Amino acid sequence: MKIKYLGAAAVALLAGATIAQGAQIAQAADAATPEGSALQGVQGVSAGQDGGAEKAGRSAVTDTEHASGQSSVGVGFKVSDQGGLTLNFVPNFDFGTNHDMGTGSETLNLFSKGAPTTKDEPGRVLAVTDFRGATDAKNGYTVQVSMGKFYKVKDSDNTLDKSTPYLNGATLTLGDANGATPIKGGVLTENGIDNYGTSSVPKPATLTTKQVKLQQNDALQAIMTSAKSETPAVGTWAVDFSDKNSAELDVPAAVQDHGKFVAQLNWDLGSATN
Repeated sequence: MKIKYLGAAAVALLAGATIAQGAQIAQAADAATPEGSALQGVQGVSAGQDGGAEKAGRSAVTDTEHASGQSSVGVGFKVSDQGGLTLNFVPNFDFGTNHDMGTGSETLNLFSKGAPTTKDEPGRVLAVTDFRGATDAKNGYTVQVSMGKFYKVKDSDNTLDKSTPYLNGATLTLGDANGATPIKGGVLTENGIDNYGTSSVPKPATLTTKQVKLQQNDALQAIMTSAKSETPAVGTWAVDFSDKNSAELDVPAAVQDHGKFVAQLNWDLGSATN
């Protein structure tokens, strides 16, 4: 049996079309979705966490059990004009809604800088805690991620219309190509991370990140790894996605449409011995 931690992640798109009735479409789209966050109030995104992260659960991972979580990535276009090994938080990615449709392929950065990470708020982080004990922690761990299909957000109630997928061919890039995405330590609390990034304990050299490029329904890809080591990454460590440039979404012009669109990100944490 797999241990599943389900959080929410959304990608929202508000796009426009330049056609004969473009003005009517623009009025309808602009009235339905104001400029700003593509994730705020959307199904599957916790209140106040459009620039933060979803709780992913705290059950222990064993040599045969994985932990997983779900968060969201959002974008929009507008008509022109502690015990054991645990997965603690998984980030949402909001690319906003103020994007003109049909002007060419769009490579988009995040809508805003991530919220600060404090003892009461997780910020936009991917956080793992390893308190398995010295022997098991030496085995290391790997966090993987995949992206599901993009679905349109209904104007009526902000739920997802899963009858038709959209944005086929869109690519979500997470992290730095040179593995330089920051990893910071801290003390896990119920709702956040205390003393985040201020610890005198240096990041273990065996703890690394890797850039991933995700397309809809692709296989899981490793994004964070604690390699097997005699000096493992014990404690809470988080990949920091607070920078607006820490993620990009590329949407080909041919698949852009007006509206908001959301895809789930599926996160998987497993011991390196799995």
